[in-house]
Amino acid sequence: MFKKLKECKTLTEIYQVLGDKPFEVVALILLILWILLPIFATIGQIELAFDESYELMRNMLVASDYQHNVQSLGILSLEFAGVWLLGRILLNKGQILKKIKSEPWHFFLLAMLLWSCISTLLSDDPIRSFNGSGVRFEGLQTYFFYAAVYICALIVINSKRKTWIPVIFSVVGNFVSLAVILQDAGYAFWSEIFVSELAAMFFHFNHTGYYLTMAIVCSMGMYLFSEKRRWRIWYLISMVLQIFAILVNSTLASFIATWCALIMLLVFFVRHYGKFTLRMAVPVLVVLLLCTASYHGLIPTSSGEDMKYNIRLLFGDAQKITSGTDEIRDVGHGRMKLWIQGLKMIPKRPVFGYGPEMLDEELAQAMWVDRPDNELIQHGIFLGIPGLAFYLLSLICLFINQWRNLKNLDIITIVAAGCVIGYLISSLFGNSMFYTTPYFYLFLAFASGRAKTRPDFSSCQSP
Repeated sequence: MFKKLKECKTLTEIYQVLGDKPFEVVALILLILWILLPIFATIGQIELAFDESYELMRNMLVASDYQHNVQSLGILSLEFAGVWLLGRILLNKGQILKKIKSEPWHFFLLAMLLWSCISTLLSDDPIRSFNGSGVRFEGLQTYFFYAAVYICALIVINSKRKTWIPVIFSVVGNFVSLAVILQDAGYAFWSEIFVSELAAMFFHFNHTGYYLTMAIVCSMGMYLFSEKRRWRIWYLISMVLQIFAILVNSTLASFIATWCALIMLLVFFVRHYGKFTLRMAVPVLVVLLLCTASYHGLIPTSSGEDMKYNIRLLFGDAQKITSGTDEIRDVGHGRMKLWIQGLKMIPKRPVFGYGPEMLDEELAQAMWVDRPDNELIQHGIFLGIPGLAFYLLSLICLFINQWRNLKNLDIITIVAAGCVIGYLISSLFGNSMFYTTPYFYLFLAFASGRAKTRPDFSSCQSP
């Protein structure tokens, strides 16, 4: 190969000689590094916990360390994605219109990203909109990191290489689950190294819930669709551990999202295979048994919000909604109040929005927070109605296309679709974060896959 590369006279020839495999291997390595970030963050938090000189600044340093890891990996991924995209453009001249027609969801996401650039330039504080604010670290630069993760996931098409992603994601998901359980149980080591209760290496227990939703759905999906018995056993164990952890974590919205995603996975299973099997009952029974255990107080949680508490909360919120009184604003721990305030903000800047990370002052009128606890409303405020529309159009077009072709999709694509659904439902009650949202875009890219074998690098087929 090196001899052939020396003979190349143009960039196009270099890409032709390199072919697909080197790009796919590098993309896979980068994705694995993204998945391992919670473990890297834990190592950093352990170092800070046992260094007394950092005691007063520990919380700030923990956030800074995680942000630095994401930024470094994001820049590396973005550079690699740029190199790969250049090759695609050189080798697929004249095929862009055909790609837009066949796979519009990629281009709707691109339009959303470009719209974000305009929103950033027009915001009241472009520097803040670019860099992000405080702990969230989710400005325009982070949006580009999400795009890089998405592109890296698009590059990995080989079925054997793709299988590494759910395997490693389940391993790290188990690690996060154990960390949550041991931290909440009060084990000295684990309770001392993490800065937030019920959150493990993340900064808030809700963020841990977002992550565990994707981990659980991934384990459920791989259990349902894996043909090898030993792998089904592994994913069953992972599923039990992760569901136990999310019940300890007690993020109700994330648990509801898990239930909804499970239902969709069962629908996908029947549509893909054209039959019902006893295997479908196993994840349902696992969820029901663990929910029952939590309801009767057999799964301890320091928050005191077990399944009995959450069920009463749900019925209480339903009563507030039907009552039609001002109490409706308190639904969902006050989320309804945030949603109402957020929806009032969108018409004030409907086209380009306020810009990324530019809404805390007005939301503070309703509650002292800087996000509306709903990603759709968040996109509408940050990027305006067009930015939100691009996002929704991408998801709708992708779902319609994949639903029509579900019988011919590979299992990783179907499982990834379940993870996307789980995240989307939880996002209706939560916020995007720089250390959880990358996994959504990873699974979103996998969910867009359609070919079971790798196409030629120079072809106009989907990557």
